[in-house]
Amino acid sequence: MTIHTAPQKRDFTAKTLRALSNRGIAIVGVTMLPDDSGLSFANGDTGYVLNNNGTQQIKRHGEVVALALLPKSDVEYCVVYRTGDIDTFLWSRSEPMTKDQAQSSTLGNRRYVVKYADSVSIGLPETYE
Repeated sequence: MTIHTAPQKRDFTAKTLRALSNRGIAIVGVTMLPDDSGLSFANGDTGYVLNNNGTQQIKRHGEVVALALLPKSDVEYCVVYRTGDIDTFLWSRSEPMTKDQAQSSTLGNRRYVVKYADSVSIGLPETYE
């Protein structure tokens, strides 16, 4: 596939791709998503495989554009939380969210609000609930 026919170049404007890049988000591939009933791929949507600051995600076109349009400060926090009991606990991190959402979160039995990029840089696993 040449650069001129790559889906991200064909389906998104240069401004959208720059905004995503500034947030540490890259489109790394495409896939097919089933329709809303979940039964048919014939009428499905294109799903864009994203590398979102080290996190792999699949989003529809409108969701990718929405990520590009959000102010950067709106999605730069996450919750780092502990799951399990005293002997067998694991640290996990939530999806990116606003600071207000992170502070009001009820994930895990011990939680900390941190910048999302910091949680990626120390290698915490991603677990979305």
